[in-house]
Amino acid sequence: MDISGLPSKRIKIDVHSKSEDKCFHGFAQGCIPKAHMFEFKDKIDGGACGDVYRSKCVTERKCDIAIKVIPLIGWKAENAIDEKKTIKTLIANPHPNIVEYFGVLEEDDKMYIVMELGKSNLYQFLDENFSKLSVSQFHEIIFQVLEILNHLESISVTQMDFKPENMICLKNKIKLIDFDSVHKKGTRFYQPPSSRLINAALFLSKIQLKMKCGAPNDKYYELTYKFNNACLSDDFNESDAKTLSEDPDIWHDQLPLETRQLLSRSFINEESKQKQVIKMRDKISPRSELVF
Repeated sequence: MDISGLPSKRIKIDVHSKSEDKCFHGFAQGCIPKAHMFEFKDKIDGGACGDVYRSKCVTERKCDIAIKVIPLIGWKAENAIDEKKTIKTLIANPHPNIVEYFGVLEEDDKMYIVMELGKSNLYQFLDENFSKLSVSQFHEIIFQVLEILNHLESISVTQMDFKPENMICLKNKIKLIDFDSVHKKGTRFYQPPSSRLINAALFLSKIQLKMKCGAPNDKYYELTYKFNNACLSDDFNESDAKTLSEDPDIWHDQLPLETRQLLSRSFINEESKQKQVIKMRDKISPRSELVF
């Protein structure tokens, strides 16, 4: 990727004071780096809105970071402006389960978003490690996913593509990424962040079913329809949740009834019920630390 000839016009959005003990990859103490100062490596993800590159930061530490590059052309330019506004909100309201953004700069016809680099995404991690997960580690995954939803609820930002592929694994944390498709409170199509709980319930329930079956085998695929039906049902209610939670065929043998009930109630498409479930995250027990 040849970026050596890019002009110097930049836009700063990271205005917080910086600690000398932490690397902010060129954005510390009011500085704004130029794009050509970063060392771009391989492309690690690509999509309609832009490509993400593994990169090295501009400081002497040469930290591993990720940089999303968005062409500021047509509809992508409009989308990039919205994404930058969201990133401003996330920088002002940091959370350990949200990817850390360090700054955004614009040069010529491109926007560069500088952020943390994850070891892998949650989907990849679970695909490779579901057979090694303990129930207490699975509980920690549930807790952290609900922590994400709770934080988004507090800042009224709904990430519409809420799935494990858009969560990175870093040290002992699961972090939500990819905020190019969001709804904010007061906008026309806004849905509360708690509405994403159904998506979370589906992939979380399937994780423990893989743990139970030992592999995504015929038995696994035969039983997933029960969770799929719950996810797609418009009138799934408390009675349905109770029936689902008490079905021994679809739950890991060591999964406590309280966890089964929490996941089952997560399929109820009512905002008040969804918020209740999210508030119950501290009661998930036992939990043990994740190591990525």
